Amino acid sequence: MSAVDERPARVVGRALVRHDALEKVAGRTRYAADFGFPGMLHAVLKRADDFALACAAAVVAPDGHARVVLGGVGDRPLRFEGPTDELPAAVEAAVEPEEDAFVSAAFRRRLAGVCARRALARAKEDAGA
Repeated sequence: MSAVDERPARVVGRALVRHDALEKVAGRTRYAADFGFPGMLHAVLKRADDFALACAAAVVAPDGHARVVLGGVGDRPLRFEGPTDELPAAVEAAVEPEEDAFVSAAFRRRLAGVCARRALARAKEDAGA
């Protein structure tokens, strides 16, 4: 017996019938991205060329306590926690991005705050906080 399974593929390599395609195009049904759930993580991404300048993901608890993770503003992702209304300013004050060929450090710092603010706004809206 060979290591490769010789059975015909059931999904991979086959066209799938999209039963909801007409409804989605006509606006009569929702996409997966249209759904929101309590505690759902929200992300915001700003791109230049083919990579992220800055990105943020946020989750807000019903009591208003929030967590934000930022990318593209340091050598590794940065995590922040605290009250929703205070986090964007804390993010801008704390990040120390380096300047590169695409944007200045000041622009990337400001963009980190904007991404954090937008991700938090969406997360807060879904949390009902």
